[in-house]
Amino acid sequence: MLRPLIVFLIIYANTFHVFADSLRVIREITLPEKHPISIDALGYIYQYSDREITKLDSLASPLYTFSNNTLGIIHSIDVINPLELMVFYKLNAQVVLLDNTLSEQNKTINLNSFSLQLIDLTANSMSNDGFWTYSKNDHELQKRDQTSNILTRSGNLNLLTNQTFSVNEIKEFNNFVLAISTAKAFVFDNRLNYKKRISLNSEKLIHYQDEFYITQKQNEILIYDQVTYDQRSFSLDFTPEQILFQNQTLYLKRGKSLLVCQY
Repeated sequence: MLRPLIVFLIIYANTFHVFADSLRVIREITLPEKHPISIDALGYIYQYSDREITKLDSLASPLYTFSNNTLGIIHSIDVINPLELMVFYKLNAQVVLLDNTLSEQNKTINLNSFSLQLIDLTANSMSNDGFWTYSKNDHELQKRDQTSNILTRSGNLNLLTNQTFSVNEIKEFNNFVLAISTAKAFVFDNRLNYKKRISLNSEKLIHYQDEFYITQKQNEILIYDQVTYDQRSFSLDFTPEQILFQNQTLYLKRGKSLLVCQY
């Protein structure tokens, strides 16, 4: 039986027009483990630990498993492309690409093949068979091909944006790549031309596209419409460990419970 999801309207004094709305719980899914998850555009769920990834169907039944103990601890996974998942092993500066059965494609990509630059963050890309990297030492975003050749580089982000900030995450959304800090997110096109910045106010960025973006602030979900300047704000009766967004659907994770919601 689904428990009720309590939603309250929160009013903010800013340039966004705030109006009431509600989340509708479609279903509740029980995950196999409490580990973090990612969800791809086809609705498949990926649950991962330090050394293993399990692909689940939309009802959380296990389908495939991947593990490579020789490469160490998994730092991050990126499922933006359901046919080519990216797994980043930071300590060994290695990237592994997996197909939709979690089988390894070709060989492991060594990020230090052509450079001694330390790579701290990676993100997969839907364009040009490449991926994004970020180095804290150089404060630089790069687009690389699948042999780790550098295709495009931003240069120092502080100089480019005229802002001083530290990057905690990079992520591609709808042909934009974002360098995300605690207070702000900096938006670049897929040629690394700087477009704009958005203020996060200690919110976690969940999703971004031209028309709107979604953030989380503890037990609140905030949806900002960048066209009409409407803002939807939902206060939940619990604080999710993760909030994910795919195909106009919000996924709220707490422990082994995953609530599938629409608004």
